[in-house]
Amino acid sequence: LKKLEKKCMRELRDAFPPVVYNYVRSCTTAKDIWNNLKEKFQGSEKTRINSVKHYLIELKEFKQRDGELIEDYHDRLNELIYNCNRHGITRITIEFNLTFIMGLHKEWRNVTLMVKTQQSFDTSMLNDLYNLLKTHEGEVNEIAEESKMSL
Repeated sequence: LKKLEKKCMRELRDAFPPVVYNYVRSCTTAKDIWNNLKEKFQGSEKTRINSVKHYLIELKEFKQRDGELIEDYHDRLNELIYNCNRHGITRITIEFNLTFIMGLHKEWRNVTLMVKTQQSFDTSMLNDLYNLLKTHEGEVNEIAEESKMSL
């Protein structure tokens, strides 16, 4: 067992670039190396819990920003989904679709109502939904301009 431990330690240390090796230089077991790197790159358990809380709140409050294009809004949601997945937060497709639709500006209301009533909404991927909404962007921009003019 000691022989295997030494071999494992040697293999691990040889695999690391110098910057990472500095973090594990003083470790005496492979488990110490693993725990040290886990703490360094994933953070403590408290840090991970705080990250999960942060992403859950961000997901719940996700809205399109003023002046934000639908492309940027879509990209921002995809990045949030990636971060959620990375932290073990999983949702079914329809939840992300609803988050996307419900966070759009009020000018999108008629289009989103039409999209939500389509049978394929429940099973559509977020990218499909985005592409469908993108085809209506011109109409929505006209509505937004008209509402600005009437104010």
